Amino acid sequence: MKITKLNNIPIHTIPYKKVIPSRLHVKGVLPLQDHYWPVLEGKVDELPEELDALIVASDLQGHMESDEGLKLMGEIFPEELKLLIEIEYPNLNINKVGVLLCGDLFALEHRRGGIGDVRSIYHAFKKHFKWVAGVAGNHDMIGTDNSKVKEFQFEKDIYYFENGNKTISELSISGVGGIIGPIRKMNRWKEEEFLNAIKKQCLKKPDILLIHEGPDFKEKELFGNSSVRKTLENSPPTLVCFGHRHWKTPFHCLANGTQLLNLEERTVLLVRE
Repeated sequence: MKITKLNNIPIHTIPYKKVIPSRLHVKGVLPLQDHYWPVLEGKVDELPEELDALIVASDLQGHMESDEGLKLMGEIFPEELKLLIEIEYPNLNINKVGVLLCGDLFALEHRRGGIGDVRSIYHAFKKHFKWVAGVAGNHDMIGTDNSKVKEFQFEKDIYYFENGNKTISELSISGVGGIIGPIRKMNRWKEEEFLNAIKKQCLKKPDILLIHEGPDFKEKELFGNSSVRKTLENSPPTLVCFGHRHWKTPFHCLANGTQLLNLEERTVLLVRE
């Protein structure tokens, strides 16, 4: 599966709230500011018959208003996407849409950073779409201290990858969660082990690889991890979806044919061309 076209102009933007920098905080006032989340459309050369579209998202680190007050963005966002698809894409079957999540789905209301349980976000996406697959970012937990990972991986239509591969709706999907960093912290890898995990998944020749910490693309001043890029350049080509660091443009290709899709602070709807 290859992306043949990606429109940088959003098909829609969805309002949400994000924490402002700490230097701008006012005592006693919740430091949230209104922002708009872009949803882009991408075309792919093929999708299995079981699927009409794929939603790919990452870094949903914000909040949205609900009847019950502020909630994590990922708990409300799926319903907004469902309505968008029903209105703008009436020929798509909402029950044939899969979801791919590249991590960092938790956010605090009072400051940037933090880490928390993100199972509710997966459940919200599963409620509205066919299935949801994803990896952890550095701000995500599955239960307290990741105590519920194994249990979560047995839930129907949820595919949570620590380091693995699964065929879902005739798509081969690999995932390696977390980032490179001190292993005393949650969702961290030693660099060599992280790169080896990515290499081994690429050798399985998946249709899609999900990671959180992505590569750089120096020619375009798009920042990320150079070691991840070099590993991908020396592996069989695939479509790599990731977040963690924002790129001003979301899509680039490596010399070996690997396609890079950056989802930090954006969401992409992939449909057949």
